[in-house]
Formats: sequence, C-alpha cells, structure tokens
Amino acid sequence: VSVDPISFVYGESGSAVATLTGATGVDASIEGYSDAVSVDGNVITVAGLSAGTYTMTVTTVPIDDNHQAVTIEVPVTVNKAPSSISIGNIAFNYGSSGNTTVEVTNGTVDLANIAVVGHPEATIKLVDNVITVSGLSAGTYTMTVTTVPIDDNHQAVTKTANITVKKLTTKLTAPNVTAVYAVTKKLIITLRDANGKVLAGKKVSVKVGTIYKNYTTNASGQVSVIISNLVPKTYTAVIKFAGDSNYVGSSVNATVVVKKATPKLTALAKSFRVGVKTKKYVVTLKTHLGKLMKYKKLTLRIKGKTFYAKTNSKGKATFKITNLKRRGTFYAVVKYAGSKYYRAITKKPKIKVVR
Repeated sequence: VSVDPISFVYGESGSAVATLTGATGVDASIEGYSDAVSVDGNVITVAGLSAGTYTMTVTTVPIDDNHQAVTIEVPVTVNKAPSSISIGNIAFNYGSSGNTTVEVTNGTVDLANIAVVGHPEATIKLVDNVITVSGLSAGTYTMTVTTVPIDDNHQAVTKTANITVKKLTTKLTAPNVTAVYAVTKKLIITLRDANGKVLAGKKVSVKVGTIYKNYTTNASGQVSVIISNLVPKTYTAVIKFAGDSNYVGSSVNATVVVKKATPKLTALAKSFRVGVKTKKYVVTLKTHLGKLMKYKKLTLRIKGKTFYAKTNSKGKATFKITNLKRRGTFYAVVKYAGSKYYRAITKKPKIKVVR
C-alpha cells in the first residue's frame, strides 16, 4: 500500500487515494481522534482536526489468506486558516485627519499592530474598528494593519492601505490702499489656509512699482509693505505665495494709490516804501511734513508782470519786484507749479506800497 501525505487548511478536509496490491481496502485512523478519519473504498478522508501535525496509521485488508496485512504511517498536516481583513484607503488634507473602517474575520485588530511605514510621527487612533490617521505632511504613505488571530487555528494576516495627504489650499488677502507721498502707509497682506488659519513663516513675493521683494509672514500670517515712498500714481500690486511641500500656492492683486503731497507755501502780506526801487519779497516753501524744500522754482505775478525766484537751502525764495512805483494796495499771485511728488500750490498775498 502507498498513500501520499495529506495536507489541508483548518476547517476544511483533506483526502488521499491508497494505491493497493493484494488488498481489497484499508483501515485508517489517527490515535486519539476516532472520528477524524473516514474510508470509502481506497479513498481516505481526514477532517475535524485542529491545526497541527498528526500521524495516520493505514492498514491493508488482504485480498485472501495468501496475503498478509501491511501497516504504514502517513503524515497529516492541518495548516492554520488565515484571518481575513478588509480595509479601505485613506485620503485627507494636510493639517486634518482621515479614517477608514477595518473589518476582520477570525481575528481582531489592536492599535499596536497598526503602523504607517517609516513614519513614526503619524498619530493613529483606533475606536470601534475605525482607524483615524493624522500628523502627516502632504504626500503618499503606506499603512500596514496586522490581525490578531482569534485562536491557535488561525494565522495573522497583514493588509496594506494607501494614505494620501493632499496639500491644503491657501488664500491671500490684500485690501486696496490709498496713501499720500512720504506719509507712512502700508499695504497689509494676510496669508491663510483653506480653514482660515493664518500661516506664519511663509515667503510671499510682492511687486508694486519699484518694489519687488520677498517677505516672510509674521505670527499673524501678515506682511506689511511701505508704499507711501513710491512716485505718486495708481499701481497694481501683484502678490504671490508660491506654495510649499504642504500648501498650494495662491495669488492676489491689490490697487495701490499714492497721491501727491500738498506742500506748505508761506506768503504773508507785506508793505514797502514807495521810494524803494527794488522791493524784495520773501516766501517760504516747506513739505507737508514741515521739511524745507530747497532749490525749487516759484513765480510771483503782480500788476501784469511775472517774477521768478528759487528757494535757497533754508527753503526761502526772494522775489525782486521792480514794477511797483506808485502807492497803492496790490494782490500778488505766488505759485509753486508742483512736481511728480507734490501738488501745485498758490497763495495771494496783499502787498502795499506806502509813502
């Protein structure tokens, strides 16, 4: 008699065909497990055993009195049945968390058997067979989940799931701003994520007029750009956050208006003696901030004639009036024509010529 070894998985059955010579059949048994073996002709079936290894005794039934019974030992192996596990992939935005439900047959799952491969910084929670993952940067990861077998007849199974952490979108805000030249005014820019959280320590580029610079957001997620020193006119500020490993870039435009400043022209009433041939009239020109305006050209028109003068280092311009030869009261028009930074300004002082 010859019988191949029998091997099967726990919970199932295994069989083998006995090849016979000089025998009509066989008897088969496993010691201690009387109900585990059944024989149908020369087909031997084994079932109902726990996982492990066994020895089955097979004895022939001789065909006649001229043959003797023969006994052999046949190894029987019952393999552990695998646990089964079902788990879905996880996707979430950076800064938040994602979850999936795990389903296990013939086993359980505990937190110690769940891991994000190569990333111990991941925060993993397990509540009622729901796995929640957070604490990861944007990118793709692999999570492993290994079952705890329900008993010694089952073996642990490991299943993998993909984790995708998507970059979080961002938003830049920059209200339009109006400034007066040289009066400190700032363009305030704020960077937030899609959840409204301000983002500190991020690089933001700003291009407006002659300003083209990278700034770093402060603890309030803001950068401030002084725009009042630009040449007065209307600008479009182009503001960009290029994004980084965790955040999607964003951009915004803002309108920046810088207005010309209005200088201060002091031209007081003045009296001259009629006998003074050249009457010297002094005016003072200062900025809106009170600073002297040096070497600026001014005009004075009186009694149909225009005179010219330029401010000195002290912001004073002296007009030499030569056409007032009679007594009387006259009104002069003193004017600074302005520049690309300053508005024009006019004063009308009263000038008297007396005896």
